[in-house]
Amino acid sequence: AETKQPVTLYVNTNTHDTIYGKTGQVVNHAVIKSNGGTYTYKADGDVKVSNNNTSVKVEGDGAYKIKDGDYKKKVEKDGDIKIKDGDTKIIIKDGEKKVKQK
Repeated sequence: AETKQPVTLYVNTNTHDTIYGKTGQVVNHAVIKSNGGTYTYKADGDVKVSNNNTSVKVEGDGAYKIKDGDYKKKVEKDGDIKIKDGDTKIIIKDGEKKVKQK
């Protein structure tokens, strides 16, 4: 009320719906709880959560990315997976797994 700006997320305690404040869209199950970090919900359905060295981005099409220090994981909407953990890279494409190490 003080800033006259919409809130980012609002929880209706009567219906238990989570609402994206800028559009009024119900975004149940699209928000990830973060302990002490930050989170955003974009109108296109993307959600980004970050906390210190860790970040998670969930895209509206079901793809997502996770970064935690040297660990990175990317899951594409078609199910392909890329993982990098230090010097190890793992690629899973069309059900086949390839592992590369430096």
